[in-house]
Order: sequence, then C-alpha cells, then structure tokens
Amino acid sequence: MADRISRKVHELATEHTVEKATTPNRDDTKPRATRSLMIAKAGLRTGFDTINMLTATITDVLEEEITTSQAHVVVNAIGKVLKVVELQQRYGKAKADGRDRDLVLIGPGTGESAAAH
Repeated sequence: MADRISRKVHELATEHTVEKATTPNRDDTKPRATRSLMIAKAGLRTGFDTINMLTATITDVLEEEITTSQAHVVVNAIGKVLKVVELQQRYGKAKADGRDRDLVLIGPGTGESAAAH
C-alpha cells in the first residue's frame, strides 16, 4: 500500500513538472476547481478515496492551487475522520444486518456519554 502511495505521489509530482513546462501562459485569473475539491465533493467513503484525496492535496500544493495552510486543514480533518473510524471499529455496536458499526458518543436525551451506560 505504501509503495502504491509513493508511486502515485511521484507520478503526480512528475505530471506537475511536465504541465508547468508545457503551459507557462496558464490563465490564473479564473478560479478553477482543484483536484482535491472535486474529490471532496464526491465524498470520501473508502480508503482508496482517502488516498486519492491526500495525493490530490499534495498535487494542488505543488501546483500552487492551494496553500500549505489549506493542505494542513485537509490532512488534519482526514486524520480526525480516521480516528472516528478506528473508535467505531473498536467500541461500536454491530447493527442487526452486521455490515456497519454504530458508535454512540452521547446517550439520547441524557447528556451522558454512552460509555457510562
């Protein structure tokens, strides 16, 4: 998996270099949707989607489409989402159909954490 990510980042970095060299007169006055924004709008449902989002974010930074501060927000948010998934797998209760697990953080109408029950 790490090797595939590394190859993808290298591929995107190489693509960045070629594109900049062949299109020096790019019109930067028109705002355009970045790769990471398009992926985010489609939603991150799988690990593969998340990898695509991270590599698109790296590409957007290299192409100077987004700032490093914006990239930091994306990476930080993905880290928090992954933490929720980890907690869901560890502490969540399986649904009746057995597919997903629900993690209840606060009991309904009690204001108490579900872990206290």
